[in-house]
Amino acid sequence: MHEEQMIQLFRQNQAEGLRQFITKYKPMVEQFAFQFGIAREGIPEIVKVTFHNLLRSMDQFVPSQLTFLVLQQTQKAIRDFQRKQKNIISENESYKRYSYYFEKHEHMIIQGYLRELSNKYKLPIIYYYFHACTVEDISLILNVKSETLQMRIEQGTDTLYEKCKKVDTTFPLSFNDKDMAILLGEMRYEYDRLPEFSNVQEIMSYVETLGQKHKWRKTFPIIGGIIGLAVFSFFSISYIQGEKERIAIEEQVKSQENETDESIEVGIVGDLEPEILNYLEEAKERLAMDFGVENVDDFPMVKRVEQVLEDIKTHSPSNYINDDSKYYIDMMLTPPSVIEKRLHPDNVDTEQSFSEYLNVVSMYEYDFQEYLLDLLTEYQIPMDDYDAIVLSQGNPGNYDGPEEIMEFIVLLNQQGYGLWVDPDSSRLRVEFSYERLKNYLTQIGYHDGYIEYVEIAPKINSYYLNSRLESDSWRESIDILLKLESLLTNYKDVYDETFYDSLIYNVYQALYAFLAGPEVARPLKEQDQEVYYTFLEEHADSVYWDMVNEAVKHWEASEWMQSVNAVDPIMVRILFDERIGYVKPEDIEEINTYPLETRSIPIYDKYKENLDASLLEELSPFEIVSLYDYSYSKDEDVYLSLLSNEFLADNLDLVESAPNFALTEYLSDSTAIVHLTNWELINVTSIHLQKENGIWKIIQN
Repeated sequence: MHEEQMIQLFRQNQAEGLRQFITKYKPMVEQFAFQFGIAREGIPEIVKVTFHNLLRSMDQFVPSQLTFLVLQQTQKAIRDFQRKQKNIISENESYKRYSYYFEKHEHMIIQGYLRELSNKYKLPIIYYYFHACTVEDISLILNVKSETLQMRIEQGTDTLYEKCKKVDTTFPLSFNDKDMAILLGEMRYEYDRLPEFSNVQEIMSYVETLGQKHKWRKTFPIIGGIIGLAVFSFFSISYIQGEKERIAIEEQVKSQENETDESIEVGIVGDLEPEILNYLEEAKERLAMDFGVENVDDFPMVKRVEQVLEDIKTHSPSNYINDDSKYYIDMMLTPPSVIEKRLHPDNVDTEQSFSEYLNVVSMYEYDFQEYLLDLLTEYQIPMDDYDAIVLSQGNPGNYDGPEEIMEFIVLLNQQGYGLWVDPDSSRLRVEFSYERLKNYLTQIGYHDGYIEYVEIAPKINSYYLNSRLESDSWRESIDILLKLESLLTNYKDVYDETFYDSLIYNVYQALYAFLAGPEVARPLKEQDQEVYYTFLEEHADSVYWDMVNEAVKHWEASEWMQSVNAVDPIMVRILFDERIGYVKPEDIEEINTYPLETRSIPIYDKYKENLDASLLEELSPFEIVSLYDYSYSKDEDVYLSLLSNEFLADNLDLVESAPNFALTEYLSDSTAIVHLTNWELINVTSIHLQKENGIWKIIQN
């Protein structure tokens, strides 16, 4: 998505615009922080602060300057972050921390010593070699003369070379002053293969909480695990606490600015209530037994729950602290192997356990990957040894490496996970075995609706977490959409509400990506255009057909330069609601006021004087319904004049409760239905209208 489209989307649909903005620029922010030398555990904070600062000035964004602005705000967030941190990595050892990320030893050492450079050399090198900025671009970003920057780039590169050629290693290196620029250029592509350091949903929660942007949360419940969110607990607290959380985070941000290095080392659970501390220790002991290890303090899920407990203590009402704390301890420290036992059909809460299970599976996959990275870094495991680790999974006793890694291999197997080497990045990955889960569910007689979801779950989770709207992943959205359509059509009555809502959200993500098109140069290539035409030809019965058809018209009108602007979340629910037909995005009105449409007041004031029908000629069906509702308790002549002669309803009070949305479904040029509904489409009031002498009139409800 181009920068101009990104800004336009944000202004039309702030929540989804923000999500797309974060998804597009998060890799750049993460890479910049990594290149600068920020430790892995510090990168998520920098990413959150960067996007929070960007959101505050989003309305003033200029498309041609958006990338530069992101880089500038990242640099500022890094500067603020460094003021609070200690430099605890010695210069002689700093390069070793990068052994997991780089295949070439030269790249690893360059990154290690780049971290040690003065900012006046480091920043120009990062911008020039890793972000393809010209000297003139860097001059604007750093406010330094071009001549000075050119000199600093050359001096910084020479300094790197002098440091790198002196490093004492047990492996051969190939450094010379002519190759240094080439090696730096190669590293740009290595950075593109970095793992994710932060989570889009966690950033959304942080940014929206500070900015008081809670509205979109009403549309979709927060199902962290099913869509691969490893920070479900934090986001849920933000969702529940609302305004209190916003104020608390603002206070936290202010207090962090004044933190000393000493305060960073203070434990976060030291002053919790004894009852909660005991409950936490008991949960950790159970988790250690389930994991088959002596201590679980270093596992990410334990560190995260401790932070959540601190958040609860700070922000929850006092009478809820114990209950909330125990809930999150149980939720976050109950491993997949334990919850899997609850999936048996004899369990009275089987369906809810399935949703809970998928949540924990995704959360633990994220945490296990983080723990694996810690082990590989601690023991300096080279990439050449990854295949041996993978092969040892069948018989961990054959692994002759560190015992802690062997124990972790056993742990993963017991929890339903495995290890594999990603051929694209050469990284060692943790992955949950959905095939094993599918076989288990089949064995215990689970419903086909859930088993069929498990078949596509790996692709959904991978797509949601990793999609950058590249051409290949963009095409994958079609298979996901069609499979989800089949599940929601065939098994809608089987799924519990929580699981159903999560599938709706999956559809929303994939549909948005498909209609937006791949992240490639415009105009769209013919082979990509053909994907849309093929879909319309081969899937005429799909619930998505009308939306895809409208998107194609939009593409064609712009000569394949611009995609459809947005998909409104409520539209996805409509697709699978038999009470409502196809509604275009522009015919969806969100209702936040009384009357339903704000223009009803001045129109009513003029119209009631002599019932001049010409005042109604330009009104839409929704505006007629709003005018009717507003006049119903005020003037009988007015509201009766808005009814057709064919009006047959007994109850003239058409709008019985305050709706959240008005959805206008046009059946033809002269007939329409206005559906008034709440956020979840639980209550739907449908009002039929037809045109009489060029004016919409209500005929029935």
